[in-house]
Amino acid sequence: MNIYEATLLAKDTNKCIKRQCAKFKQVVIKPSGLSDCCVVISKTKRQPRWEPTEDDLIATDWVVVNEP
Repeated sequence: MNIYEATLLAKDTNKCIKRQCAKFKQVVIKPSGLSDCCVVISKTKRQPRWEPTEDDLIATDWVVVNEP
């Protein structure tokens, strides 16, 4: 699915999103309406304000997943 569809579903189910590619193997993105914006979450840390690349925005391999 695209990032828009994945974000809507993640918001409705209180989950995270990630791409099915090597770049996102160890991280997920938690969309937020707060000042943290989209938070990058790995098993060991959380980092606010993820900045997607052009490839991330047009990709169709987004999935909804649980937070690690």
